[in-house]
Amino acid sequence: MTSTRTGGRERGFTLIELLVVISVIALLLALLMPALNRARNQARKVVCRSNLRQFGSVLLMYVEDNDGRLPLGNATALWLLRGSLKGELQDPNVPDVFQNLGMDRAALCPMAVRSGTRYGFSTTLTINDERAFQVKGILGSRDKAWKITSPDPEFLGSYGFNFMLFDTFLGSGFLSARTTWKSLLSGLKILTVRNTSKVPVLLDSSDPGCRTHPGDTPPKDEDMRPLSMHYCIDRHKGRVNGLFLDWSVREVGLKELWTLPWYPNFDTAGPRTIAGGVQPEDWPQWMRGFKDY
Repeated sequence: MTSTRTGGRERGFTLIELLVVISVIALLLALLMPALNRARNQARKVVCRSNLRQFGSVLLMYVEDNDGRLPLGNATALWLLRGSLKGELQDPNVPDVFQNLGMDRAALCPMAVRSGTRYGFSTTLTINDERAFQVKGILGSRDKAWKITSPDPEFLGSYGFNFMLFDTFLGSGFLSARTTWKSLLSGLKILTVRNTSKVPVLLDSSDPGCRTHPGDTPPKDEDMRPLSMHYCIDRHKGRVNGLFLDWSVREVGLKELWTLPWYPNFDTAGPRTIAGGVQPEDWPQWMRGFKDY
């Protein structure tokens, strides 16, 4: 303890003086913590966008090697997401069919790196509309990653694909009237898509991917499982990050999700948009303060 000498006697800090110093330090920390948290969250947001750009680069390389077409089948999209690309019609349960693209780190938003535990899922994925298999796992949330538990190996991810782009039947609406059935079976050709900067490909999500519809409902509570719109999670202060079909990356407001053209006939002026007459009470309480679109 620091001391001073007064009149030949040593004098230490009094209890009141120590309490004053501690109070000042506590006050400074209280003032600094919000700024530090904002800086940390901003850094995480930058990393999240960088991850999405990496996936955009992978998809762009695939498209350039495949006559300008996206991979066909939501299963193929999923394997690209987990950093592995299987051969044509190969069952992912068969070992040694993957090429490791080393995307494990990029598959996780820094805001959601630990596995969810509350809700399981099971879905059937297809390969070129000819081979179907089951994928099982655990859904994520705002701050939790989803996890694939089967088929092996287990895999964690924080982003989800717009499966409409990889579906032969629903995705075919993006193509021109001159498109033949044979070309449909080759995957969606990006050059035939209009307004690619508005078409979402990959976003922050509680699920590896889903098919989005205008009637999808947001979760009643921000920590609840999204029943349909799996991208509606408050991961970045009322927004999520997204990769679009022109390979750009930007923030998307949670209410903006209902205005994006997920597929050609998607009603971007549906009941949950300003154009569709949405009212504040139409949103759950936790979303009412977010920007309307």
